Amino acid sequence: MEKRRLGSVVAVSVCFLFAFCSIAWAGIEPVPWKPEINKLNALENGLHSIHERVNRVLSIPPDPYTPSPNVNGAVGRLSAMNNQLILLNHMLASVMDEVLVIPPDPFVPTDLLPALEGVRAASQGIGDSINAYLSLPPDPWVPALFISALTNLGIASQNIANDAVQYIMSGEGCLPEIWCGCVGTVKPCNEITTPIECTKQKGCYWSTEPGGGCLGTSNVCSEFLTATTCVNQAGCHVGTCVDGICQ
Repeated sequence: MEKRRLGSVVAVSVCFLFAFCSIAWAGIEPVPWKPEINKLNALENGLHSIHERVNRVLSIPPDPYTPSPNVNGAVGRLSAMNNQLILLNHMLASVMDEVLVIPPDPFVPTDLLPALEGVRAASQGIGDSINAYLSLPPDPWVPALFISALTNLGIASQNIANDAVQYIMSGEGCLPEIWCGCVGTVKPCNEITTPIECTKQKGCYWSTEPGGGCLGTSNVCSEFLTATTCVNQAGCHVGTCVDGICQ
């Protein structure tokens, strides 16, 4: 008899416990897009890993006068990283396809912005390191094959940064701490009157031929992915987030 009473008490206690937990759990809102955010965070980590390896390769560029494995090994590592960047870009597109095709209810686009910004900044960091190296005076000892592989890697990293920016800018809403893009109405080449200003404007060139002047087509503001390059293009400025809108 005592055992039956004890069993009844335990059963009732368990029922109350589950009822309480159900009520508590019901009040917890799931984080929108948590799986996709995790994938973007993993993508960012992969980009940081590639950046570290790029820096190691750039710290000791190959010398054509050393045995060929030195050159081939460096080029092979860059080519492997290039293939990894292409796969990561496919991963980014796949994640965003999930986001853009089936929005959650309610749809909170700003939940994804920090993760997308992390991807953009990480891929831009790779490109910045490569561009800094390539902007140095050419080293006659560094083989052209290495420079070519490095250039391809820079293009692949820039493609990821470009795509991340497009996803950030296509969302409804923004956050003050997230890159809001380069915006504005670019100044056309034919409105520029001095050679110095003309050569600074991307897409323009100065012609001394009769009827010349500043010719070409100015690159649009959205093509610039850093604050420095953005403000150097006449008519462009870095966007700011005001009331959830980039402007």
